[in-house]
Amino acid sequence: MPWQYWLRLGLAGFSMVLMASSLLYAVVWVPLRLFKKSDKDQYLSLRLLPLLPALTFVGIIVLLILSTITANNPIELFGGPTPWSVGIFLLTLVFGLASLASLIQAVRALRWNVSTTLKIYSLLVSMANMTVTTFLAYWGVIGFRIWI
Repeated sequence: MPWQYWLRLGLAGFSMVLMASSLLYAVVWVPLRLFKKSDKDQYLSLRLLPLLPALTFVGIIVLLILSTITANNPIELFGGPTPWSVGIFLLTLVFGLASLASLIQAVRALRWNVSTTLKIYSLLVSMANMTVTTFLAYWGVIGFRIWI
């Protein structure tokens, strides 16, 4: 059974590295897209959709960190439907839906006339996002209403 532990750990680590790479990739392509005004990139969804789950994941982490810094009693923040608890609920839902949308778009893009590197990268990041989504859904974190 130790191989199952290492498999899960390896998948989690690889998925997190790919999610982080989408954030780093966005640091490069977003300014290029904004300042170059290139019409060449007609398939922006291949770059944008895999980025959304990573951004929502960062948003969840930031929300949890800010909530622990600002409150003495976490029960007050998460014990009822407050902006903090509803924010976590909504961000986890958006994470799951954006992961699914990015995977669907990456699979659809396999037939498109776009660079092979972008296709493969988008597919890998989307599969990593869905791996994290599946894990979180298995443990009941996607759409978690903490106040119930």
